[in-house]
Amino acid sequence: MPSMTSVCFALVQSLQRQIVNSDDSSIIVKVLPLMKILAIDIFGIVSMGTDFCGCRTLEPSPIAKVIDFMSDELTRRASSPFNPLNGLYCIPSMQNIRYLKKRSFLRSLLNTIIESRKMEMNVSNEDGMGKKDLLSNLLYVFKTQKESGQESKGDKFSIHSSDNFTDLFLSLLFAGYETTAITVTYALYCVAKCPKVEERCLRELESVIVGPENDSSDSSNKNVPSFDPKKLAYCRAVILETLRLYPPTPTLSRCLQRPLGVDGVELPKGIRIFLHIWSIQRDERNFPRPLEFIPERWVRRDNNCAKNEQHSTVW
Repeated sequence: MPSMTSVCFALVQSLQRQIVNSDDSSIIVKVLPLMKILAIDIFGIVSMGTDFCGCRTLEPSPIAKVIDFMSDELTRRASSPFNPLNGLYCIPSMQNIRYLKKRSFLRSLLNTIIESRKMEMNVSNEDGMGKKDLLSNLLYVFKTQKESGQESKGDKFSIHSSDNFTDLFLSLLFAGYETTAITVTYALYCVAKCPKVEERCLRELESVIVGPENDSSDSSNKNVPSFDPKKLAYCRAVILETLRLYPPTPTLSRCLQRPLGVDGVELPKGIRIFLHIWSIQRDERNFPRPLEFIPERWVRRDNNCAKNEQHSTVW
């Protein structure tokens, strides 16, 4: 959490500098691109211990530009499923050549970070558990298992192959990058439309944030405010309500493992069904006043609960 907070704090400082340097002490920003910059920077710090510096410059990092291109390209191809050329990457068309170059750049960048971290651990003989990022801890676990003889012989995931780690982090990156940015953007949009919700969020944040001068933790980010996320019950409710109204994945598909009866219709085993999450979460049978943004539906007010004793369901 301190790493994520430091990235958010860097973004705030960058925006403040832009405001100060503007002619009329105001700026106009596009929120979604900004949230994408934030999401990729948080991913870099938390998962790989690498700062892509987008929040410091307010410009998309090279890795963010590549992911945006690849996501847009995959969407374009998926939107024309009956075009046979969209599934043939081996054809040397200009679009395929560009796509493969971008993919090669992305894999090369992640491979470089992974190999660099491996060398750091070997040279310094560090155990990896002192670092907070996912990559260092994964490398440590696999290295420990190998040294102790606990490595599974049938396990194809090898610490010696950076490609394995690259595939893993690519999956995490594509799954969480755009979905996170879109969710935070919608959350800011919903809060901006509801002044009372905004006021409650700010009041809750002010009650739990510890300023740098009062931070007694051993964190290296001494200039960054800290807080206990478990105490942000109302802010958590805002995110949950945002996810209800604007799910990042509007539909899901599942293959039935056994026969299923739905409204008198028997669906056989093995059939693929589609679940329309968007409709389910906006159905008044599941949520009263379904089209309204009401974070309070996810929390309960406990007047007997002290401020320092709040938890995820108490506001």
